[in-house]
Amino acid sequence: MNKIYALLDPLSNKVAYVGKTRVSLALRLSQHITLATTRNIQRKVCTWIRQLAAQSLRPCIQLLEECSDQAAASAEKRWYNFFQSKGEAEQNTHTPGAGTSYTRRIVNWSLYDHLLGLHTDEHIATLIGVTRKAVTYRRNVLGVKAKSRIGAGSGIPHKKPQKTQLIPSIIVLLGTMSDPALAKIAGTNKHVIKLARRRRAIPPWDPKRKGVFTPIKLSKSHKKVS
Repeated sequence: MNKIYALLDPLSNKVAYVGKTRVSLALRLSQHITLATTRNIQRKVCTWIRQLAAQSLRPCIQLLEECSDQAAASAEKRWYNFFQSKGEAEQNTHTPGAGTSYTRRIVNWSLYDHLLGLHTDEHIATLIGVTRKAVTYRRNVLGVKAKSRIGAGSGIPHKKPQKTQLIPSIIVLLGTMSDPALAKIAGTNKHVIKLARRRRAIPPWDPKRKGVFTPIKLSKSHKKVS
């Protein structure tokens, strides 16, 4: 989904610029400010943002509409024309949606290099507002190992699953009933029971064998808590 947004002048509360984005509005505003204040780009909107920054001010951002990728260009142009008719949106360099090609966005990677390898490339790409390939290329240039997709962005280390220890009263029942039935009594899953049985070379339960054990319910104190 695309977001059509407006940058508002904090002094007059009028719309100064109309644009579209796929990232969050907070991130898009940060991108505008970073681009304007870290590089000497001579675009009207960048010059305007630098003038505000000189007064310790920053633009406000407001959502105008959410739309599909196919409708984004026409929606952006429609909103631009609306505000232009009111004498606003004066910081747009050209008419949005008119097919004018944009220059490739230049990323100040020094602001984001510390994130490489700590989060997945997809997570960083969403944060910055670039493609995953751009992040992967930068990471490879610096020789940084990729972050595993498991637990991406959570910052929480993943512990290895602990082996389930069966109590003696469950172990003696291995092979005397089906693995699922014993697993239900033990409070675990059938794979744990099957593995424990195989480690002890105990054959699986066969209902045709003589002396078939009739499953019984153990008291809660005997059940294994998983």
